[in-house]
Amino acid sequence: SSMFMLKRNRELKALLKEYLNTGIQTVDCFRDGLLHYSVHGLEGLDDFALTTHREESTCDHLRRTIEAELFGKALMPESREDVMELLEHIDLIMNQAEDVLRQIVNQCIVLPTEYMSAYGELVGVCHETCTLLMQQTLSTFVGDTAAQVLGDRIEELESASDVLEQDMIRRLFRSDLSLAEKMHYRDLVSATSMMCDLAEDAANLITICRIKREI
Repeated sequence: SSMFMLKRNRELKALLKEYLNTGIQTVDCFRDGLLHYSVHGLEGLDDFALTTHREESTCDHLRRTIEAELFGKALMPESREDVMELLEHIDLIMNQAEDVLRQIVNQCIVLPTEYMSAYGELVGVCHETCTLLMQQTLSTFVGDTAAQVLGDRIEELESASDVLEQDMIRRLFRSDLSLAEKMHYRDLVSATSMMCDLAEDAANLITICRIKREI
């Protein structure tokens, strides 16, 4: 049986699926925007920031609808709280995706060319981690056994993102850039890497929910 007994609740399951698919679109837009940035710099990046904002707003609206459904339907109260806490964690990921793009646009951050490839790699890892989290969440809601494997992979990717983040920061601070530039670029790298931290937090929450239901 499903961890959250959603098999009996088609409407709620459909809403959650839509929410998570919109979440995937949000992190896709984050990745596409930063790929565009690595080639074209700031030009046209604002469009990606706006699209990410729109996707994130759609997620907000869906989450509120889901919360209203949760209170109206026969989910156990503790399951209801777990679902809401998990969605709030996922929400933080969408906000972070939007914040990173906004940070680059608003602060006119032009990362030096020699860091673009490492930054692109970090973005790729963050994108994969967040996408897997959305898939893991869906697996959890429908009672699919893939959730544990996805959780393990998320943990591996979060460690990989840590290594990439630290390597980039080390390179930045050993470079001839001014201290202000080093800190400016470090903030961008850390804000990007934060996507993986947030995804791992949410994945840990799924593990805790599963353990609670096995006891």
